Amino acid sequence: MNIEKIQINAKPRKLKAKWTVTLGHGETEISEDLSRQIQEEIDWEIMCDMMRSMGWTVVKMPWDGYMTDSDAHVLKEWCTANLQGNYNARGNTWVFEKEKDASMFILRWV
Repeated sequence: MNIEKIQINAKPRKLKAKWTVTLGHGETEISEDLSRQIQEEIDWEIMCDMMRSMGWTVVKMPWDGYMTDSDAHVLKEWCTANLQGNYNARGNTWVFEKEKDASMFILRWV
């Protein structure tokens, strides 16, 4: 095992959290849910930076917002059928182990 230290530079970006008001939820629960979502976004950004430093390709989809479950299912089915390497996604950010896979994805979906 080899552990390398890399510097990750922070850049400003908009954070989003999706929430709905539900009867019985107090301000504390809403605040905790929003905090959790923001922390997950920050963690995902850090993971993307780390993966990029290891040679993965990061692709930002042109839409701003959340995909429907149906859209996500179609994209992931296409990836499973057509890509050779590993990939991961969260929101409109996708990361690909193989640059060729990222190129195919961009040509098909972006």
